Amino acid sequence: MCRLHGDKFQIKHSTHTTDNGVQAFIKRLREEIRSAITIGDRMIYVGISIGTASCTKEGDSLQEVLDAAEIFMRENKRSHHS
Repeated sequence: MCRLHGDKFQIKHSTHTTDNGVQAFIKRLREEIRSAITIGDRMIYVGISIGTASCTKEGDSLQEVLDAAEIFMRENKRSHHS
């Protein structure tokens, strides 16, 4: 995992090669992040938007994969806010 900039992070996860494996990983990640955080006497809840992409062929550049994930994340965010 690395921070790209601002509030954007990248997780490289190479062990899940199927759609179901990726979706299960994302579900677990969402559940962990959505868990309440207690600060003093307050409960804080955090939301998350996730975009996924995979290298589909040799020659895909890192930037192409990151751009595809960004597009997917924006479409996903739009469809959940409509």
